[in-house]
Amino acid sequence: MSDKRCCVPGCKDSKGKLVLHRFPNPEKESERLRTLYSTNKNVEEMRREIIELKKQNTVLRTDINYKEQMKRLLNLEMK
Repeated sequence: MSDKRCCVPGCKDSKGKLVLHRFPNPEKESERLRTLYSTNKNVEEMRREIIELKKQNTVLRTDINYKEQMKRLLNLEMK
């Protein structure tokens, strides 16, 4: 069983229908990381150590704005 956990503050999900994505590598994907910071204010508030240690976040959210932000990020990933 995987021990993957979301690093979004307040998210306690670690099982079930999670879809996890790695955070962009700051050295190789700096533009994508800047986009992540600019589209999701929660990420800006996270401490860098948490992002580096966990490297993953869930995209299973009910907030429509969050889903739209993640859709934009995933589209950037496909380019």
